[in-house]
Amino acid sequence: MFGLSRDTGSVRWFRRAALCVAIVLAVATSACSNNAAALRAAKQRAARAEAQRDALEKRVTALEAQLASATSTPTASTAESVTPPATPPTKQTPKPVTTVRQFAFIKTVQVSHGLLLPPAVSRYIVTADYAQFLTGEAAAKAATKAGEESPPPNDYYIVNANKRLRSLRVATKATVTAINAAGASPESPVRWTFTQFVSKFGSASSEDAIRTVPYWLSIRNGVIVKIEEQYLP
Repeated sequence: MFGLSRDTGSVRWFRRAALCVAIVLAVATSACSNNAAALRAAKQRAARAEAQRDALEKRVTALEAQLASATSTPTASTAESVTPPATPPTKQTPKPVTTVRQFAFIKTVQVSHGLLLPPAVSRYIVTADYAQFLTGEAAAKAATKAGEESPPPNDYYIVNANKRLRSLRVATKATVTAINAAGASPESPVRWTFTQFVSKFGSASSEDAIRTVPYWLSIRNGVIVKIEEQYLP
């Protein structure tokens, strides 16, 4: 009886011992597993840190190279390519002012209202009938073509094939030189302001010389600046 009891107790003791050994082994195995995972994580962190360090070193090297290039003295060829010589400003050439001398008959003189004009331009508008004043051979050919006496008397011939009328503005300081229109001689022509001319032109009849004689109009940029009567013997 006592022998069986001792055997049973021994078995229980061995079982407890085996259980303890199993527990210790399980704990040890778990600890080893945890340590291995921690070791792998530490190695990964170290690898990432080393990669970041290499990237930073490359970035610092690149910045140092840029700084050295920016502060270095450029060569002659580099300076020329970076800072080309300045081109001098182009001077604006003013447009030439041309004055055209046109032979014409003055048909009317009117005054315009309600327009804002520059000080150099008056409110007067002249209606002109352009013509051609020919002399010499050109006059003889034109007279022959028209079936008239050739060469023409006094060696001039007036051609007025186009009856189109032009409206022209008049300069504020325009002048008029008159001969027959003022009852004067070619040796002593009369000079009027345009205002004086307008006054005499407006009060004259359609048969008066001031309305029938031809004139030379000096036109600058579309504005009459001077009027000169063409003397006809």
